[in-house]
Amino acid sequence: GLFHSAAVTDGGLLFTWGDGSAGQLGTGPGVRASSSPHCVSAIARDCVSGVSCGAFHTAAHTLEGRLYTWGRSEQGRLGFLHSEGHVSQPSEAG
Repeated sequence: GLFHSAAVTDGGLLFTWGDGSAGQLGTGPGVRASSSPHCVSAIARDCVSGVSCGAFHTAAHTLEGRLYTWGRSEQGRLGFLHSEGHVSQPSEAG
């Protein structure tokens, strides 16, 4: 992303770090920034197979075929029709 990063472990866990001012870290509303990687616990039960960081949002897909998105949600960028503002935890898109 512009000021945040994400990585997936061999075991399918997702970690994020950096700026979280728009919820793009996926670690909840209380985390505005993190200098060290934190597990995105909301989807830790799923096996994440890939991740992509936009400027102020993040998307992750799983081996089970689920797509999760979070961060700045204006103009439908997270795949939700009626979402405005920020989504600070992963939500299933679609």
